[in-house]
Amino acid sequence: MKDAMNFREGYQKFRSLPEKRDSILRSLAQVVAEARDTVRLASPHEMSSRAAFNLLTRSQRNSMLNDPYYAAFESCVLGALDQLPLALIHISCDLAEEYSEKVLKAFHKMRMVAPSVKARCLGISFQDDTWSLQLQVADMIAYCERKKLLKQQGESVDPIIEELLEILRIDDVQEREVVYRFKGGVGGIGSGQLT
Repeated sequence: MKDAMNFREGYQKFRSLPEKRDSILRSLAQVVAEARDTVRLASPHEMSSRAAFNLLTRSQRNSMLNDPYYAAFESCVLGALDQLPLALIHISCDLAEEYSEKVLKAFHKMRMVAPSVKARCLGISFQDDTWSLQLQVADMIAYCERKKLLKQQGESVDPIIEELLEILRIDDVQEREVVYRFKGGVGGIGSGQLT
């Protein structure tokens, strides 16, 4: 999505035809919106969540692999399990070198600590997001959700993002949070509770 919005990679050819790029993005959003059996989860980050994370003790930050990204990963896994109570899940992640090793570590820790994750999360894979349809869809949703959050904080948003958000709008949105309790050394990845 970032490449599309900045006319990079395969989207360079649309630099002089932004309406063509926008048409492609609208079409993808429409396909996603019409997939009624798809559960869409988002855990957008913004600067206040980073600031709150930095207020944790060093030990607490270490237990969360030193980045709020992994708490967001855990919240999405817990959210998927909650929304699909009978489903067995295979997780697909971006093959980003920056995150993939720690995502795998977080996944194993979650499986060790939480019986429901161990029983229902059957596997995890890493794919190049330029070729993986499900990751491109996830990237579009995440990008739009981040921009929505930034707009609420006063930042301007490209008009196509406004259109995509309207297309992707879900009427039965639920806002939940994952709570970590840091008592007696307990806490961090694997101990999150969806509330």
